Amino acid sequence: MSVDRKDILEVLKMVYPFHRKEERYLQEIISYCNVIECHAGEIIYKEGEECGALYMVQSGQIELQRGFDSGSKPAVRLSSGDFFGFELFEKDGRYRATAVAMRDSAVLVFRKDVLVELASKFLWFQRGLLTMFDSYQQARRVRLDWMGVDEVIYFISRRHNAFLFFNLIFPLTAAIACFLMLAFVMLLGINPLVLGSVFGGGLLLALLACGWVYLDWTNDYSIVTNQRVVFQEKVVLLYDSRQEAPMNAVLKVDTATSLLGRWLGYGNVIASTYAGLVILRSLNRPEEAAAIVLAESERAFLRRRQVEKKELDSLIRNRLNVQPLQGNGPKLEEITHQVKPGKLQVMLANMFRMRFEEGPKITYRTHWFILFLKLCLPTIVLIGVFIAFMLRISNILQVLPVTVFAALAMILAVIAFLGWIYEYADWRNDYYVVTPDQVVDVYKKPLGREERQAAPLKNIQSIEFKRKGILGLLLNFGTVFIRVGDAELTFDNVFNPAEIQRDLFHRIAERDYREKQEALAEEKTRLGDWIEAYHHIQQEGKTGQNPSSTESVSG
Repeated sequence: MSVDRKDILEVLKMVYPFHRKEERYLQEIISYCNVIECHAGEIIYKEGEECGALYMVQSGQIELQRGFDSGSKPAVRLSSGDFFGFELFEKDGRYRATAVAMRDSAVLVFRKDVLVELASKFLWFQRGLLTMFDSYQQARRVRLDWMGVDEVIYFISRRHNAFLFFNLIFPLTAAIACFLMLAFVMLLGINPLVLGSVFGGGLLLALLACGWVYLDWTNDYSIVTNQRVVFQEKVVLLYDSRQEAPMNAVLKVDTATSLLGRWLGYGNVIASTYAGLVILRSLNRPEEAAAIVLAESERAFLRRRQVEKKELDSLIRNRLNVQPLQGNGPKLEEITHQVKPGKLQVMLANMFRMRFEEGPKITYRTHWFILFLKLCLPTIVLIGVFIAFMLRISNILQVLPVTVFAALAMILAVIAFLGWIYEYADWRNDYYVVTPDQVVDVYKKPLGREERQAAPLKNIQSIEFKRKGILGLLLNFGTVFIRVGDAELTFDNVFNPAEIQRDLFHRIAERDYREKQEALAEEKTRLGDWIEAYHHIQQEGKTGQNPSSTESVSG
């Protein structure tokens, strides 16, 4: 297998950070790098070895495996245009996985001294390396269960650090104020028990709020892979949202920045798709993220065209009974590892969530504030019973004998606890589901009746939402109205109704896309029928006989 300089150039033209750069720059870069050719099963480097270079797959397939000597575990599978070996830029400089060729492959090698020289020559190359290395480090710290082995992260980032600072201003100011007041009370001794408890409690709450803000900031990610562009937003135990679009559905990519954003260096990347917009929010160096999305969308489009050509080629060969050509060398047997969470794990994870996904199904519950209102009465009773019992055993409250009082308190506590369970079950049993084909509204009373309304996505005529009152605006909940013919389905008191509207529009667009793909598959089958018929006619013309009309005559 020989690698032509022209083939390398064609790959570089489609890959970030070389995408849409002048050919003379790319020719110069090619002159700096080496090419190694690997056979299926050949090891490029081993886990724990000292780093020597950064690599890019030119052709074939490379798999990064962890624990190679004690039963390999596939970490990620790389194809043409994918970089690996970013450990080169780390302090310890040792590879964290073993790189194995899964089929005959060609790999471009960039030595460290070469990278330093190229980065000093080309500022855009330096920015590209920095962006890719930042994404590599971030990806190592994040676990994304929805990604497959064949899916490669090209970009991942949180919102800009400025947003963490802005969100911390209020709770951090409150914490500092409470700490100063607490110190002032302790020094002067002014009613230290009461005021100390107040300001100490305020300090604790403010610190918890700071921790919550930081945790919330760390859970929001913008992600670009070889298969999709994703904005993931999480609120611990409450909310889990993933707005995404297939990479081959991206039509154009834009950036949007404010004046403050231009000063601080952050902005939004807007990927326009057939199903609407996917917005990667408040990113550092948004122009680099936009360049990655643009490059990968063009690569995805070419990959889709190649897959369609292969499918058509395979269809025609099957119809005409022609053997396929040999592929690019032998391929190692692939072993897939799939781990599914248990039912208890799933139930605990989704106990208070207002939005969660199970495969293609998205489930929404009403806002946590509705649950809070439902739980107020039983919670107040439980707290009241506990306080009354403590006052009674302290002889501050002297009514009824202690044993009788304890029995009554126990009965009230059990009733309140059962009421708490009932209200939680009532909140949990009212939910709304969006599947690839329909929307479902489920209303169920514990130990009572159940009502279920469903409507196909294809019959939806309009989707609107409303947030009512100050609480609806502050806590971001409202009602989504789905018009289906003469009827109307409502998702009542749901969190972030605007995103639910986007989810529904996205599912409708996905359904339309599936129908187009099915129509295209039928068209391919029809084309295969035509080619097969044409082939039979050609054969008939050559032999002067219709093969299908021959009859055996016995006499």
